[in-house]
Amino acid sequence: MSRATLLLDAHALSGLAQSAPAMQPWLAVVANGRAVMRVCAATLTETVNGTARDAAVHRVVNSELTCEPVTEAIGYRAGRLRAKAASSRRRPRELTVEALVVATACGLPRPVIILTSGTGDIDLLLAANPGPTEGIRSRRV
Repeated sequence: MSRATLLLDAHALSGLAQSAPAMQPWLAVVANGRAVMRVCAATLTETVNGTARDAAVHRVVNSELTCEPVTEAIGYRAGRLRAKAASSRRRPRELTVEALVVATACGLPRPVIILTSGTGDIDLLLAANPGPTEGIRSRRV
């Protein structure tokens, strides 16, 4: 069985940085070697604000997970996902970072579990993906 990829959204990254109880079971999965943790670089825009509070986020990004860059291909895929999913949203631009997370997930080794505060937007974007999304799912933390 291959190791899972845990891709954190802003809520999950903040929870990890603050040692939130909801993140502890996921840390155990990583510690047991059954998963690796990653974060999309765009997610940092929602978790840091230039204050001392950022230190905990920097710590976990530098020690507990891999930060995935936003490439040109990811940017184009995210734009297409957002456009396709936007028809069901009043404010489609609010989906931008989530679309980048989903586009990042599409390029990672499967299975991928996107850890998020709300699965609705992630699932909407996964459904908008024109390519295969088997092996990618969201989980609420």
